[in-house]
Amino acid sequence: GDIRVSFDTQAETKGGEVRTKFTITPPLEGIEGVTPSKGQRRKLSLATDLALMDLVAEREESAIDILFLDEALDGLDAEGRSRVIELLRDLRSSRSSIFIVTHDQDTHTDFEKIITVVKDGGKAVLRCS
Repeated sequence: GDIRVSFDTQAETKGGEVRTKFTITPPLEGIEGVTPSKGQRRKLSLATDLALMDLVAEREESAIDILFLDEALDGLDAEGRSRVIELLRDLRSSRSSIFIVTHDQDTHTDFEKIITVVKDGGKAVLRCS
């Protein structure tokens, strides 16, 4: 199923005044004995990152054209990984460049271009494919 995260950007004081306040409420919060799995936490983190980018872009009235993600596929099962890759492909319509940092050697078939950093004689060498 889907994981939903609630983002609130305003809070009303007891006196009825509305103030800016940013609150992120992940699902399962407050449910005793329930802890999200590593994969669920990874999806929550990705959803939070994307929502924050959209919020900043909306407030600044400017599109964010680039996306950097570190280990976005780490801890996901095959289905979760497939769904995140599908999401990233969909994001290509609104982001001209998406960079994913990963140690997973099996991702080379999922993306258009791969830049691999390899240590060679004590120096980092970039290999593009």
